[in-house]
Amino acid sequence: MKNLPMEGNSQATGRLAGRALGNKLPTSWIEKELDGDSDFGIDYLIQLKSEECLVSFSFYLQLKGTTSPRYSSDKTFISYDFKVKTLQYYHQQEPLVMVAVVDLQGNENELWKCPIYYCWLDEDWFEENKNKLQTQQTISLNIPINQLLDQSLNVFDFYSKRLDEKFAVEKLKKGIQQQNREVIDGIEIISTAVNQKPKLLESLAEQSDAPWLSNPEGTIACELKRCSEYIQSNNLEAANKVLTNLFIKEEQFTQNEYAEYHYQKANILSLNGLLNEAESEYLLAFDKEKKERYQLGYLECNFRKDPLPPQAEFEKIIEELDESSYQKCLIKAKCLAILDSPEEAIKILENNYPEKVVGQMIIASISGMTDKLDMLISEHSNSSSFSDKEAYIFNSLAARCYFFRATGNEVVGEILPMQGKRSYDLVSMERSFEFSKSLGFSKNFGVSV
Repeated sequence: MKNLPMEGNSQATGRLAGRALGNKLPTSWIEKELDGDSDFGIDYLIQLKSEECLVSFSFYLQLKGTTSPRYSSDKTFISYDFKVKTLQYYHQQEPLVMVAVVDLQGNENELWKCPIYYCWLDEDWFEENKNKLQTQQTISLNIPINQLLDQSLNVFDFYSKRLDEKFAVEKLKKGIQQQNREVIDGIEIISTAVNQKPKLLESLAEQSDAPWLSNPEGTIACELKRCSEYIQSNNLEAANKVLTNLFIKEEQFTQNEYAEYHYQKANILSLNGLLNEAESEYLLAFDKEKKERYQLGYLECNFRKDPLPPQAEFEKIIEELDESSYQKCLIKAKCLAILDSPEEAIKILENNYPEKVVGQMIIASISGMTDKLDMLISEHSNSSSFSDKEAYIFNSLAARCYFFRATGNEVVGEILPMQGKRSYDLVSMERSFEFSKSLGFSKNFGVSV
């Protein structure tokens, strides 16, 4: 026998599959076969024509043929195995990849009778199979048999919608870039917010001239926000009433709303001095959703207890908390200050959040670092960079500092005469009064130092 090339089974199957496809292609498809080794498994580039014969979109088609098809027991889908690395390669392609499987069994001489089944390897498919892609070498692609590729198939609307979504994302990217943010970070922030706060899209959809978001009126999220605002203004009775009214809707809560309900309840209990009950509510919130502020609310309770928790509790907090956020860093610094390490406490705030002057003032007040406190007050008395809440705390601490200095620190637990005492330092008392006036008597942010 002469030594001549011989066509293998897989080559023959692929050739027959290609011929079968030629009989089934919709007239609105313009196919271009991709030859050579550089296509890495992509067989065709398909261009789509509109009803007006305008060449509008394109996608990739990967064709597979089989003479031994694997159908499910109920005949609802056909399976074909793919290597995970091949699927991962398809995932990174632009345009989108369609996979088509030709059942050649029994019809190799009558290819027009061979059914062809298709599916899109789009983002939804990859999300549904995320775990398999991470843990397996191969995946059986299950294609519903009602997804037939024949001359009647119309995917134009599907692909048109996909391109509209792409252009919408482009607008989002530009919006994020205009805020001087990284696009990927911005999209991840928005995605996380939408998942955690289902009412966010409704809030965005409500057209308003106001430069802030408003929850749709009457929703649970709206009522929780109202409760938070009452707490911030120290109207605890109104805040508690909101939560009482919401309690009857508990079965309707989303996971996020459930956690937020117990967080707000904990805040009210904490401000009322019911710290043990507050701790339980903070834990309920944190167990439901592992959010940082729920955890930090729980930890903050420790600083309001009388007596304070044992030293080991604060050492544990210091060990567990990093400095990845200002709130974590401040709690860690408070613990260090309580454990008589005020210099270290100030240092981690200066190193990580030097602009957060109020945090340093809190530590200086806790630790009796009068020189440090004087310096901070002197350098930042006329600062315009504070938020309203920061300005309130700054002026409170400054007024407190000068009041104690004026009275010689001998006023704790003492009933003071209306006219004061001769021993009081009037200059310091005057400065305390000036800072007190800056507070604004109508403001109260429900804060605790």
